[in-house]
Amino acid sequence: MNSDLKKILIVDDQIGVKDSHSYKNFMDNYRHLNYEFSFATAEEISGKYSVNSALAAIESNSDAALVLLDIRFGPDADR
Repeated sequence: MNSDLKKILIVDDQIGVKDSHSYKNFMDNYRHLNYEFSFATAEEISGKYSVNSALAAIESNSDAALVLLDIRFGPDADR
């Protein structure tokens, strides 16, 4: 990506999965903006999400200008 673009990190269990419907929909709506997007799911093991995984994503993207953090992870039944 262009290093002149500001990076936005999105930590979300649905949008963070490349090739998912949510990811494609997000990119269709926002790829035209002048930002670099980086994605993470905060999934530690299959179906289990953790604060440590979210923090690791933030630490590995420390150059992000903004972090968008989902507040509900997992299937709708868990909400």
